[in-house]
This record gives sequence, C-alpha cells and structure tokens, in this order.
Amino acid sequence: MKESTDFGDSLANARKGKKVSNLSFDMSQNDQELIVQIMRRGVEMASIYGVEFDYQLAAMDISAVHCNSCPLNLFAFLTCSNDDFAHDFTGIGRFIDRTTGALRGGFTPRNAKAKQ
Repeated sequence: MKESTDFGDSLANARKGKKVSNLSFDMSQNDQELIVQIMRRGVEMASIYGVEFDYQLAAMDISAVHCNSCPLNLFAFLTCSNDDFAHDFTGIGRFIDRTTGALRGGFTPRNAKAKQ
C-alpha cells in the first residue's frame, strides 16, 4: 500500500493556519508524526489481514477526530494492543461525521484522552 504525500501537504497547510473545509487540523509537529506512525501501523496490520483502506482518508479521519471532537492519546494509540488499535482505527472510520469531525453512534475510542 503506497503512502500518500497529500496527507503531509494537508497537514503542512493546516500548520500554516489554512483551514481544510470547516474542520481544524491544527496540531503539533509531534502529533503529526505520531499520526504518520499510526498510519504505518495501520498499513502493516491491513497487509497482514488482507484488508484494503484509503490511507489518506483514514489519516484525515484520525486527524479530524483528534483536532475537532475527541482528542486522542496518540502515543497510547500507536503502542496499544492490536485489538484496541483495530477498535479505534476502524471505529473512527466507521463512526466519523466528516463534516464536523464528531463521532456518532456513541462510539468512543479506547485511546481517547481522559476528559478533564
């Protein structure tokens, strides 16, 4: 599965303060790097299980959720068990409202940051 460079371009535009649609993608460089690593893990797991997915769409979904509705503990997401990773990775794609970045259907990622 080939990684798209468009995700990096979108994040670069977001870092410059440009909005992509109505969603914010404002995040730290560290968060961007963690999301790229999460995507690499997603590619690896998809390859093992013979599952295809859209790399750019999944990266944007995770970013949109993290920046707009449900901040994620990205390091925990990257390093969690395969079961928890699959739950969050596929659940975000299934339950995201791409116009708002909100999660529908009562879905909460296991690696969501604790509410303060």
